[in-house]
Amino acid sequence: MKDEPALSKFLKDQVNLNQSRLDNAKGRLDTLKKHLKENLEGFQGVEIQGSFATKTIIKPVKESNEYDIDLMVYLKDDGSSPQQYMNRVYECLSEKKFYSDHRKQKSRCVTIVYANQFRIDVVPCVERKGSKWICNSKDNAWEKTDGTAYRDWYNSQNSKSHGDLKRVTRLLKYLKQSKRTFTADSIVLTTLAGMAVEDLPEGKFNSLPNSLEAITEWIDGYLQKHPTANLANPALKEETFGRHWTDSQYQNFREKFHGYTKRIQEAIACQDAEKSEKLWQDLLGDSYRRTNQQNGKSSASNNGSINGSPAKPPVPKPTRPATAAPILAPARTFTPTRPYASPKKIL
Repeated sequence: MKDEPALSKFLKDQVNLNQSRLDNAKGRLDTLKKHLKENLEGFQGVEIQGSFATKTIIKPVKESNEYDIDLMVYLKDDGSSPQQYMNRVYECLSEKKFYSDHRKQKSRCVTIVYANQFRIDVVPCVERKGSKWICNSKDNAWEKTDGTAYRDWYNSQNSKSHGDLKRVTRLLKYLKQSKRTFTADSIVLTTLAGMAVEDLPEGKFNSLPNSLEAITEWIDGYLQKHPTANLANPALKEETFGRHWTDSQYQNFREKFHGYTKRIQEAIACQDAEKSEKLWQDLLGDSYRRTNQQNGKSSASNNGSINGSPAKPPVPKPTRPATAAPILAPARTFTPTRPYASPKKIL
């Protein structure tokens, strides 16, 4: 059953990162940006990338889980090696005790861990001859990248879907985290969903359930046509995301995603309200609740109960004198999600 209010409410309440977490992350990012600008040799600017930039980040399914924020830091091209640039960022973070105590050097970034909250991956990057290069300190090698172009491509696809691409991407990420039955990096799910929008007609994106069904069907079809992992970055064709899987992980992903696509189709096609709700709950969890279309309240059945509890009898409204001015309730409106503007480089 296509119960858009229930799916939209589930997305808002259970999937989207809540405002307090967003505000906390933005505050931490501002502090880190200031530290890098004032202390990092060769600092040119910073730019947020990844799921925080595309607005597809989700609330961790378990409260203790952390999420990642990618912060690209642009450095002056002075002929240093990838290892030297990475070491420079690592040492810069030693100048403040909190960063020094919570930093961890990886092959392509320096991670700062905010325990039980999130991680910020500081990725050093050099612009050279019109291209952007990140550092692989493990191999002391340069790797071409273009997170800015990827973000712009994804935001363009989101506009074509009237904002549903980002909502569906978050639902797919939630499905992955809650089920834990397949391996697929965030960038992979985000890319596949964006590719689906590129192929699908605009008329498919007229409600969140329809968009979810159309995008998952397209992804399932793509996976079944490709027996091996060979997913190219739409913004940088020479980069592929096949490295994110082993052969067995990819085959498992194809199989599990096919099964979830069938279950989404079944839940949408089911015309029995209670059975449809049960199908959605089996897929998304018990916090999914069908919505009464007439009054917008959550309803587990048609027997007058709300969320499974007996409904309270309605309280009669007090009458008003005939001479009283009419009281007009504000009209309910639904504001669709707007595409987010591309973050600007901070210099």
